[in-house]
Amino acid sequence: MALFKTNKKEAEAKKDVSADKEKNKTVAKKAKVVKAVKTANDTKPKIRPHVTEKATFLSGKGVYVFRIKPEINKIMMKNFIKKTYGVEPVKIGIVNSPVKTVFLRKRRVLKSGYRKAMVYLKKGDKISIAQ
Repeated sequence: MALFKTNKKEAEAKKDVSADKEKNKTVAKKAKVVKAVKTANDTKPKIRPHVTEKATFLSGKGVYVFRIKPEINKIMMKNFIKKTYGVEPVKIGIVNSPVKTVFLRKRRVLKSGYRKAMVYLKKGDKISIAQ
């Protein structure tokens, strides 16, 4: 019996294990992207319309505003808009709104910050946001 020689069966088993690991990595990456957009355990959706007076005014100019979770980036947002509304965004801007201190019943309270995405569409493209 040689010290450094391995059986053919053991070598094949190691190759199969390494191939399975590579497949699992690619599947995990795809699952991570899908999970980031929407998770079944969340009570609130990760991406939702941000309806304000300013956002309504901007929608007339082809800019739509969405409130998003911190882990969403521009690429995920672009894929979400394509998949959900069937339009191709020209540009996406992401803005982080900071935490603010407000007075509530004679106390200082922190108003939580949020993140919003502004989606710019081509002239003529529209998104219908149902409330």
